[in-house]
Amino acid sequence: PFLTFLMTIGALLAAAIALGHSVGRRADRATARVKNRCAEAVAQGMSDGDGERAYRWALGGFATGVVLITTDAPTGPAGIVVNSFSSVSLEPRLVLWCLGDASDRFALFAGAEHWAINVLAAEQQDISARFARPGAFDAADLPMARLGESPVLEGALTRLACRSRDRRAVGDHLLIVGEVTAFDTVATGDGLTYFRGRYGRAALEI
Repeated sequence: PFLTFLMTIGALLAAAIALGHSVGRRADRATARVKNRCAEAVAQGMSDGDGERAYRWALGGFATGVVLITTDAPTGPAGIVVNSFSSVSLEPRLVLWCLGDASDRFALFAGAEHWAINVLAAEQQDISARFARPGAFDAADLPMARLGESPVLEGALTRLACRSRDRRAVGDHLLIVGEVTAFDTVATGDGLTYFRGRYGRAALEI
């Protein structure tokens, strides 16, 4: 019986090792596929020398967070996702973001007096992907709250309610500067990032 027991243990160990090798091979293949896609993206990004595609690829080398701008529309809360957001001043509390002239939401957000910055959490990637699509601006079905004079997204890492302070047309974008009238934030949670056309995650190192 003891010999049988040892043989059974040996068989189980062999099966476990074989399974580990199989899982490892699948992981290696998945990693190779990701590397191939990245290599293809690099090749496409650099394919036109100093043209628009290469310039976009160069700018994509700056990793950013992702924010959802929200405001009130006649039909309810509306949103647009951008990564062109920055703090401008601590006193007074000013922030800015850039609105593309060709955006299908240009009229709504260019004329908004009150709006909010919602810094997206890593788990909110689907929200970012949704509002990045043309025509997708209705946020009425999302979990929303009010902060100051603006609708804000539940679950965002940081929420800044703003009042428009200045607007400047620069190139093919409108720079919108806002004064922060109210804000809240959470102490934990990973941030959603965008780098080289792909989403990622920013986490605190402990």
